[in-house]
Amino acid sequence: MPGPEPQPALNLSIVVPVLDEADNLPVLWRELEMVLASLRRSAEVIFVDDGSTDGSAEVIKGLIKADPRIRLLRFKANAGLTAAFYAGFKAARGEIVVTMDSDLQNDPREIGPMLMQLEGVDAVVGWRQNRADRWSKRLSSRVANALRNWVTGDVVNDSACSLRVMRRKCLAGLPPFKGMHRFMPTLLRMNGHRVAEMIVGHRPRRFGRSKFGIRNRALVAFEDLLAVRWMLTHRLRYSVIENAADGPEPVADRTPSPRAAEAPATTSFALPTAALLVLTIAFLFFDLGAGVFLSNDEARFPLMARDVLAKGNWLLPEVGGTPMLNKPPLHAWLIAMASIPGGVVTPRTAALPSAIGGLGVVLATAWLGARLFGGRIGWTAGFITATTVGIFSLARSPVPDMTLTLAITAAVGAFALAELEQRRGALTAFYAFTGLAFLAKGPAGLIPLAVGLVYELVEHGRRGPRRLLSAPGLVVLGLLIVPWPILAFEARGDHFVRDVLVSDMQWQYFGLRGWHWGRLIEPINQVLVVLSPWSLLAPFAVWAAVRESNSHEGRPTRLPLVWAATVFLLIATSERQRLRYYLPLCPPVALLVAAWYCRLQLRRRATIIAGLCAALVVVVFGIGQRYEVVRRDRLTDLRAVKQEMSTAAEPLFATDSPDLVFGYYLNRSVIPLEYFRQFEDTPGPAYLITSEQVAKSAPSSLNRVAVARVNGRPFVLLRKS
Repeated sequence: MPGPEPQPALNLSIVVPVLDEADNLPVLWRELEMVLASLRRSAEVIFVDDGSTDGSAEVIKGLIKADPRIRLLRFKANAGLTAAFYAGFKAARGEIVVTMDSDLQNDPREIGPMLMQLEGVDAVVGWRQNRADRWSKRLSSRVANALRNWVTGDVVNDSACSLRVMRRKCLAGLPPFKGMHRFMPTLLRMNGHRVAEMIVGHRPRRFGRSKFGIRNRALVAFEDLLAVRWMLTHRLRYSVIENAADGPEPVADRTPSPRAAEAPATTSFALPTAALLVLTIAFLFFDLGAGVFLSNDEARFPLMARDVLAKGNWLLPEVGGTPMLNKPPLHAWLIAMASIPGGVVTPRTAALPSAIGGLGVVLATAWLGARLFGGRIGWTAGFITATTVGIFSLARSPVPDMTLTLAITAAVGAFALAELEQRRGALTAFYAFTGLAFLAKGPAGLIPLAVGLVYELVEHGRRGPRRLLSAPGLVVLGLLIVPWPILAFEARGDHFVRDVLVSDMQWQYFGLRGWHWGRLIEPINQVLVVLSPWSLLAPFAVWAAVRESNSHEGRPTRLPLVWAATVFLLIATSERQRLRYYLPLCPPVALLVAAWYCRLQLRRRATIIAGLCAALVVVVFGIGQRYEVVRRDRLTDLRAVKQEMSTAAEPLFATDSPDLVFGYYLNRSVIPLEYFRQFEDTPGPAYLITSEQVAKSAPSSLNRVAVARVNGRPFVLLRKS
């Protein structure tokens, strides 16, 4: 195997074996040409023609006339993939050698990220985690990799992936035998080199057919495996503890070990994921259900779930005997299912779906970050997501925003698979998760569609939205979102159209009732709070992402950037502004912050300080949560009203008060009124819970029987005979 005898005159040598790939070569060169232009490194591309009979050599010669960086090595007859790689290694003049297939299934755009990953290691090998091959080939590959790892004692997820980036020194000492290319990561580690794995994309074959199958590689690969096993078990092992030769000081020497190098990045996937899982569970489930409900928004879905359990109204849950049509019932279903084991809706079971949803958002963000940027950025994004004010606080709330955010994150993740990894079947999952987002919170759940449309327009222009077309996906979306409006209209047609579709959804979310300076300031304030404490770093991360997205390699960065921008603009321009509406911003901003932070060249001291700051955030959040629970309990007291109403049979009305909060804690129907006069016109004995201000103006014929406090605000229970 060639060593470093010739002095490298170039930075990169890209070695590409070719066997009957004439149709693929022009396309491959156009892609390589764009990648090389973005890398701005001196480079050569060596095509090794392994005895092609379809005119591949003539195609390469035509490319050489257009670009002198292209070289051709042509075999007299077919000698095999290992021989092609070996010949390319001998001819390579670059300091770094890149290998890849010529069938277009390897994406040349992966070379840039792999070169970045090369810092600190000697070689980076690809892992085609989601292969675009038929199922039999994927299955045989998994079996082969598992067998190789078992026999060699190494841990390699995709030993046969041809997409690799290696320093030139790694080529010295590689044993030249047929099948060597299948064991490159293990052989490199055996020689003491540090090898990392990186997840790479894998595209369907466009032209030609595969040269490998189960039949023509199973037996020979097993024979090669036995040869590698023999080399591993028979390698020399010694350690020099003293060298008395002439020289200033003794020199120690050791035999290299395949375990001496750094473990590949993906082999440590399980441990960081488990650590993130444990930390998130402890962080989000701490003190779950300890706080009391303070608003109608918090009490609405627990009351709907209580009706589902008591009366079985799954399709149209009721509150106070009236179907609750303001929001679809998905979140109420989740609360009801969480409450089934105990048979009663409690503050803990009401918050449990949000806590589980928060855990899902964290893990989904980490998974998506790992797919887009690598494991380290993914886990960092997961941690950042878990420690935002929005995720931490709303994971304890019974409102549906966490369920919505989880569905949106899952939908964007499915879109990423379809768009960035060419897994078009994932579009069905994209539409399914979008439908679930709609069932969680109505029209706001269609945000993933907006994200997908904007991304396609940015990436592919006017024809981009056509890429979102998926007949099965649209059918699934229709089946999920159409039934609820139909049922709601059948139940209360005029009320549903006037009060829900027009008043609530159109005017409150999409109506613009006049411009004022608050429209500019309030969204920014909300974002700063919901993303705290990471909102301090978000501007730097967004600026870096904008700069990177302009390059060809910035395609993965463009997705969270478009995602965040689309969500922010849609919510910022709506009439109603609330902190929790900006919760779907947490995952994309966490991805941007994590990508920016992990790419900083921080010294060890700065890294330690950053870790201490992250630990401080966790501690502060925990202390803040305990303080919030104590504050809620101190400012809320319903004991007197509960005692009075425990034996009362008269109807209970409410005006200018959180009627749903009283309905939940009194466990009875509370009828809301718009005006106090409506209560006066009500015949017979009855109760009214109202604010202190309204009670002061009430006639003396009404008796004040009890006083309650909700979030520090006093409310009076009035009774008329």
